[in-house]
Amino acid sequence: MRSPLLLAALADAAVPGIRPIKVEGLPVPAGDLYQSAHITGADGRVWLVRAALTGAAGAELAASDALVQLLTRRVDFDVPRVEGSARPKEGSAVAVYARPRGKALDWRHLAGRSAAARALGQALAHLHGVDPRVVEEAGLATYDADTYRQRLRADVDRAAATSRVPSALIARWREALDTPALWRFSTTVTHGPLRGADVHVDEGEVSAISGWEHAGVADPARDFALLWNSAPQQAFDTVFEAYAAERAERPDPNLERRIRLMGEMELAYALLASRTMGDDARVERHAAALEELAFEVEGDSSLLPPARRAGTAPIDLVPPLDPADIEVVDAEVGEEDATVEIPVRLAPEREDRSEHAGATRVDGDAARTRLPHGSSEEPAASSDDSAGAVADESSGGNARSR
Repeated sequence: MRSPLLLAALADAAVPGIRPIKVEGLPVPAGDLYQSAHITGADGRVWLVRAALTGAAGAELAASDALVQLLTRRVDFDVPRVEGSARPKEGSAVAVYARPRGKALDWRHLAGRSAAARALGQALAHLHGVDPRVVEEAGLATYDADTYRQRLRADVDRAAATSRVPSALIARWREALDTPALWRFSTTVTHGPLRGADVHVDEGEVSAISGWEHAGVADPARDFALLWNSAPQQAFDTVFEAYAAERAERPDPNLERRIRLMGEMELAYALLASRTMGDDARVERHAAALEELAFEVEGDSSLLPPARRAGTAPIDLVPPLDPADIEVVDAEVGEEDATVEIPVRLAPEREDRSEHAGATRVDGDAARTRLPHGSSEEPAASSDDSAGAVADESSGGNARSR
């Protein structure tokens, strides 16, 4: 960890001419791999400086900048790029970014049916439509659906090994991971666990998205997990509906179930990160929150697709024709006006089971459980980081039942 004044000096060395007159150190969530500060220059311009706390995190900074340069021409919002970097003799790399225009969001205060919520859904749809080869070119992690499921299984095994995650939750998550129907989807370009602080909005539009250190090709659900945990229900619904309507390809029918799964697992990631950092107080707080979550989801099967009832069979949309219903008429070859009428029985009327915007929502009668009180609001790191853990950004989330 470096002092904010040292970060300001490093920023001035990385981008000559800043001439810092003010520095504001930002909180570092437990388990996060980066320390950040806002630097105000003599000309009034504000900069963001990020210092990697490990060598691996420094490598992620460099790799994410390569992706940012490729994304700039492919998305309709700004992706802040590194304006300058410094590598002191002691410690890891420091990168300096121009602070994005607009105001950073807070998932807890995102309003339902707001322009910002709709714009966020549209921005994520555009991101998930980017050609995945861009990520491969930048050298970042690329998964298909099955390999990403294997990654999550390994994370659940690590959580189980701590003996601090209730066995009922471990069984619940493993059951979802072992359900093939949930994992039939196409992976997309993803930002990684998206915090409100990463998204800047200006005049109702997403002006910039920052924090690309955990980007890759993975399950699109990972970009919604922190939003699911912290945003009001109507705000999440607005984002999800705008996203589904904007996607060029319809979202897979189990996307929201996987969002719920990853949202629940974020609390386990926070516990793992706190253990790694030796923060016993946070370990106890996250363990208690996991116990509460296990109580709230007891008997809840909302992570799983509804099972077909025994004895039922698919309905034929087009019933077979009875030969007796076909009228055969004679017509001379070449007779231009010859007409053959074939009566066709219509399929019986059925209840309309279509879902809005092409996305299957979780059963409205099922318990829609969010992380319990005392859980992390927006864990700061990704399950894909070198420590394999996620930590909480702040204490005291606004968990509620959904």
